[in-house]
Amino acid sequence: MAPIKRLFPLIARLIAWPVLAVLICLEPIIRVRITHLWTARIGHLALNTLIYAAARRRLGPEKRTFRIFFGANPCNRQLFNMWKRVLPVIESRVLSAIYHYAGQRVQKSRVFAPLDCNAGLHKNIALCNGVLSFTEEEERLGHELLQRMGLGPDDWFVCFTSRDPSFHEARVGHDDKDHRNCTVESYLDAARLVTERGGFAIRMGAMVDSPLPDIGNPRIIDYASKFRSDFGDIYLLGKCLFLLGSPTGTISIPSLFGRPVAMANNLPYMAMPGNPISLLVPKLIREPTGELMTFAELHRQGMFNCNPGANKEPWVWDQSEFYARTGRWPVDNTDEEILDLCRDMFDRLDGRAPDPEAARLQRLYKERFWAEVPEVVEYGPDIGPSFALKYRHLIEAS
Repeated sequence: MAPIKRLFPLIARLIAWPVLAVLICLEPIIRVRITHLWTARIGHLALNTLIYAAARRRLGPEKRTFRIFFGANPCNRQLFNMWKRVLPVIESRVLSAIYHYAGQRVQKSRVFAPLDCNAGLHKNIALCNGVLSFTEEEERLGHELLQRMGLGPDDWFVCFTSRDPSFHEARVGHDDKDHRNCTVESYLDAARLVTERGGFAIRMGAMVDSPLPDIGNPRIIDYASKFRSDFGDIYLLGKCLFLLGSPTGTISIPSLFGRPVAMANNLPYMAMPGNPISLLVPKLIREPTGELMTFAELHRQGMFNCNPGANKEPWVWDQSEFYARTGRWPVDNTDEEILDLCRDMFDRLDGRAPDPEAARLQRLYKERFWAEVPEVVEYGPDIGPSFALKYRHLIEAS
């Protein structure tokens, strides 16, 4: 098998190059674009595709362009099938293999180039208010799922999730971004708040380290351990009042349906595009001395450059090796900070404006640290107002 496998790149190029030549010759008449969907991870399958779909929803079809998509072995079958309803998608392992083995010269050609994930993403996604919807049959299946979990037809719910290493360890044997991780226990006070307000709190996750502890509250539901399915992942995140999340691919799903997100433990400092009322609170960073770094210092050292459109090296702050080498370490949000974030999101949904000083700090945070990406300033999520008041000294420091 090994000698045959060495022939795969040659075979792929023998197929891809003639196709590429023909399509380039056709460009005076029509531009054909054949685009590979990122199907291996749900964050990419959701967000990268949403960026394109939202642009088309707002701006109309690409001029003089016929684009088809292809992919195989999706990480979430339900989401992949929903994309096939709104985009011309060919599911083919053969096409995916040819693309993979044909090499970078083919992959980076204008015919096969990946989607542009920068231009207009925050504005288009914020203003399109979702691009996917459920069929009548999917709604019926969704209601059955909710009923099995103990929810009635008039009940509302908030989803919550924390990033842990189990998913990545199961897929590739290790988690090379463990600085993003946090404990699900730190979200439980916020989950209790949801239930005190009359809702249900549903714990999400494709794979989790352990079930939720028994806290004696039947309105806090461990869907990830007891009910999880590809369909349920998308249905619940598409129907929740909001997602109280962490830096995982799951954070991109609610935006497909116009639902807001309250992201705790944000790291690196990426302003995820989505519903314009979304909120976030970042992990803080400690120096080897134990001192907290100010946001101005983090900005000078490139922490905010991970936002699409910032013309600098984006991922240095998203490498576990970087933290080990520098002796710095991320500080998880506390239970109280996540609880405050949840309260702040309820206030936003209820139309209650934040404290005027908190609102000033929210504007200052955006204008100082995301000024290089004006779309984030106008359409990106705000930092949580309670968090801004608590750490105003880190926001205002020069």
